Amino acid sequence: MPTPTENVSSSPIISKKKLGVIALAHTALASIDFAFDNILYPAVLVWQGKMVGGVIMTLLSFLVCGSLVISYTRNKKDLLGVDVVEAVKERGEIWINRFYGTKGHWWLIVKGIAYIPSRIFLLVIWLLKKNDVTAFFALSIYQDAFKTTIFLRHGKTDALGARDWWIFAGSMIVSNAYWTLRWSLIIEIFKALF
Repeated sequence: MPTPTENVSSSPIISKKKLGVIALAHTALASIDFAFDNILYPAVLVWQGKMVGGVIMTLLSFLVCGSLVISYTRNKKDLLGVDVVEAVKERGEIWINRFYGTKGHWWLIVKGIAYIPSRIFLLVIWLLKKNDVTAFFALSIYQDAFKTTIFLRHGKTDALGARDWWIFAGSMIVSNAYWTLRWSLIIEIFKALF
């Protein structure tokens, strides 16, 4: 593992072509996630209520994430950059520390804006480094069942095994319980204020 003084930026983790493919895949998934988690989820909970809406969204999530998992494994290519995530787990803290060591007035603004996201990033990296159980909960809450399942396969691109399907099902429950609870609380707060 590199020490904080090593020059980790001199060794590239990924080729530009693969970076482009990974960036495109993450952009597409982020768009789907945003629409699903922040538009559709609260709309269905308001329309159908917490219980029925939560069940509907869990079923929709199962269809979307299940389709993505099956498509991803059939493709047999690491489009999410799981190998890159493994490198980020090792080097991410060093990058953040180097970023906050940068001097200059303009960097104070950037550092201020990036403070909370960088802390979340460090927390997620710390949880991913702990073990697969903590990584499971961090990814289930921070991402979704699709990404949780793929990342906990540690780069394997072959057919899903029983362990993978158990991870998928467990992540589906944890993730949707989180989103249903989160949006239910936000909706109730909004109703109380307005």
